[in-house]
Amino acid sequence: MRVLCTLLILAASATSAFAVPITFIHTGTGSGSIGEVPFANAAFTITSIADTDSRESVDDVFSIQHSSSVIDIDGVGTFAVTSGTRTFVAQINALVGYSRPPIDGLDLYNGPNDAAFSSWDMLSSIGPIVSGAELLQWGVEEVATSGGILDFQNSSTQGSFQAIVVPEPASWALAAIGLAALCIGRLTGRRQ
Repeated sequence: MRVLCTLLILAASATSAFAVPITFIHTGTGSGSIGEVPFANAAFTITSIADTDSRESVDDVFSIQHSSSVIDIDGVGTFAVTSGTRTFVAQINALVGYSRPPIDGLDLYNGPNDAAFSSWDMLSSIGPIVSGAELLQWGVEEVATSGGILDFQNSSTQGSFQAIVVPEPASWALAAIGLAALCIGRLTGRRQ
């Protein structure tokens, strides 16, 4: 019990030093091909996992490179994106997007635009936010997936974006502090 309580106390005091996972979800509709399979006006969802500790910034642009990214294309399938990708927010344009790394890499999916992005620093959850979005530059540099090369045609679409920080750092800190207090109470209660 003492070892467990000691670990919980250490966790409570060190929660801010741990990496904070973040999930980015981009949705839209587009036409193109993956491998040899064409698709037209198919709904897609791109889900990417990253870590807020790897956030970079240049001027008003924040960017986080993904540790993994998956695309689900309605009627076609779900594929791991094996090329490097990142999510970015350009605060001056109030624009979020999905692109190639590094921070100045080619944009692949821009949008939606929303005033909420003008102050979002990529360290908290946001959305879902829905508005116009744009597929662009997929053919400039190949995007490899587990299903072959993914190539969207340039087009505009209704898109959505959501970022989910899991777990929220404050929630973990409160839980760890509560458990530590419980352990301290149990340890001091046994001594009496």
